[in-house]
Amino acid sequence: MHSPIMSAYDDLLKRITVFINRYYTVRLLKGLFLSVGLGIGLFLFLITLEFFFRFNSLTRGLLLSFFVITSGWFVLLNVINPLLRLLHWAKAMSHRNAAVQLGQYFDGISDKILSAIELKEKQYPGESAALIVAAVEQKAIDLRLFPIERALSLNKSFKYLKYGVFPILLFAMAYFAVPDLVIGGSERLVNYQKEFAIQAPFQFKVDISQFEVVKGKDAPISVSLNGESLPESVTVEWNGEPFRMSAEGKGAFAYLFRNVQKGGNIRFLAAGYSSDVWELKVMPNPKVIEVSAEIDYPDYTGKPDEVVTNPLHLSLPEGSNYTL
Repeated sequence: MHSPIMSAYDDLLKRITVFINRYYTVRLLKGLFLSVGLGIGLFLFLITLEFFFRFNSLTRGLLLSFFVITSGWFVLLNVINPLLRLLHWAKAMSHRNAAVQLGQYFDGISDKILSAIELKEKQYPGESAALIVAAVEQKAIDLRLFPIERALSLNKSFKYLKYGVFPILLFAMAYFAVPDLVIGGSERLVNYQKEFAIQAPFQFKVDISQFEVVKGKDAPISVSLNGESLPESVTVEWNGEPFRMSAEGKGAFAYLFRNVQKGGNIRFLAAGYSSDVWELKVMPNPKVIEVSAEIDYPDYTGKPDEVVTNPLHLSLPEGSNYTL
């Protein structure tokens, strides 16, 4: 059965434990607000850079990696870490360390708590033990005057709420003011491995059915441009090699690839702008595997109708009909 002396000490430890839990709760809330602010703010900054500078695939990949690593590391330290300690899935602050922390809120309390803990943990023989127990009791009773469990207010963490709300408002303003900055910039940053063409003042109109050709055949490629200001020339790029197209009329251009043996990527370039990229697919030559001829003999021959497979030469009576 616990004595009143030790009940006072146990009560002290419980109050310190409440302080420890509140300490990690405040850290967790602070970390959440700052993580949201950092994540959204950093992402908005990166997509703004992409919007103005239109980076290549490698640079966009590096920027996205920087965002993921930076945000992930910050969340790990400021959200996951205090959460694990609050749930006791990781080692939390000891009562001794908590005593040091409490010294920031109450003058002289750290030494009093540490002294009580040290006296309690030591073993004393005989009559000295009774004196030590009395000393621990007195220190624990004296410490009841300090509102240890209320040393930290949860309101302290909410002063960081503005750091999370402000980037959200800024992101929303950017979304409504310049939608392409948020939508287009986000798409290009996330899909960093994909090539994106800069929006031209005219449109490339392409019939995608022309991007299939039988191996060894010619591949006529054409494109038409729509818009108020049209360029005078267009280049077709096949696997990185440019070919100047011939003008076929206003805004219409064509080029003929002869004897195509292999496929590749095709895009059109005009006035410094690029179209999307398409794949020119080369289909194998069709092969005749088997031919059958159905022969219908005239009645006067007396021969029944028949089917001949892979006929090389046919010599038929007059009046015969055949179907391949």
